[in-house]
Amino acid sequence: REGEPALKILRGNLRRERVARSISQQELAVLLGLNVCTICKIESGQLNVRWETIQRLWQAIGCSLSRLVEKTGKGNS
Repeated sequence: REGEPALKILRGNLRRERVARSISQQELAVLLGLNVCTICKIESGQLNVRWETIQRLWQAIGCSLSRLVEKTGKGNS
């Protein structure tokens, strides 16, 4: 699928940035008004993510969009 590599990068970066800021999946879910299962599914690739959700994620975590979408070379391929 065309967007799959980009989504894989996003998911890995989302988890990395969330953990680096000591934000649990539960805390992030509360910040966004989502179910914790939704956050888990986003990070594990079981759920496609809309652009609006991506915006809300990076704002809630407190990192730049570029930190979520850039390939870092660490665990992203």
